[in-house]
Amino acid sequence: MYLLDTNITSFIVSKPIFAENIKKNIIRAGILNGKESLFYSVVSYQENLFGIEDAKIKFGKEFKKERFKNQIEFIENELTIVYYSKEMAKIFVDINMKTTKEGFNISSFDLMIAATAIELGYTLITNNVKDFQNIPGLQYEDWTVI
Repeated sequence: MYLLDTNITSFIVSKPIFAENIKKNIIRAGILNGKESLFYSVVSYQENLFGIEDAKIKFGKEFKKERFKNQIEFIENELTIVYYSKEMAKIFVDINMKTTKEGFNISSFDLMIAATAIELGYTLITNNVKDFQNIPGLQYEDWTVI
């Protein structure tokens, strides 16, 4: 089972070269039905919704509503959204303490997404290897490369 990071859904709808690599990796992983194998954290979904509202402010009339609409439709129709739990919150505290002690500055959202993957035993699919590689117990892959 796989948990997609926020940046992966952005790439699927907006970066054709990454989208092609992601599709190839989905095939390589033997995934036939995304709803059964591809999951998405409610934390990532929240990041997407915030990104839309933030882009409206930043870009005003230049705002590309269609791009974001496609991304939200993909998430809602092709992925299963996973909700945050008390167990995930406990894992978040543990990995936050460990990574902070080791001098890594990782965003709370990324730590929450990592805690979700760890609790569920899922592999996190991300392009943000720089931050996630420092989280103990997290399995991750970068599907933007072959």
